[in-house]
Amino acid sequence: MIAENDDLVDIILSCKKLIHVNNMTEEDDPELRLRQEYRYILRAHFKFNCDAVYRPRNLDEINERIRNHMTDKERIQNEMGSIKELLRQSQESAENAEETAQKKRRKLQQEFKETLKFI
Repeated sequence: MIAENDDLVDIILSCKKLIHVNNMTEEDDPELRLRQEYRYILRAHFKFNCDAVYRPRNLDEINERIRNHMTDKERIQNEMGSIKELLRQSQESAENAEETAQKKRRKLQQEFKETLKFI
């Protein structure tokens, strides 16, 4: 098959050399005929008995709940974004405060050393 059709090469190679092809006839698989008969019966029933498209009674309510859920999800995502931004700002503020405290500490140490030189 690989030599005959270049389009199938990737598919065949991805199957790790194991390919199953179901070419059974109705005589080989009696259920195949039954499935086809059931499909025919269903199609005939729908064609002659179901003029309108099926629509659940509560479909509008379900759609509204989905829309509300989506807007709730978007609202929560926006709130999470705001919280993340506040956290980032708090971390920056804490880092700046730490740097300022270290600078003051060094300055005080330097002043203390200079004071000790005079004593």
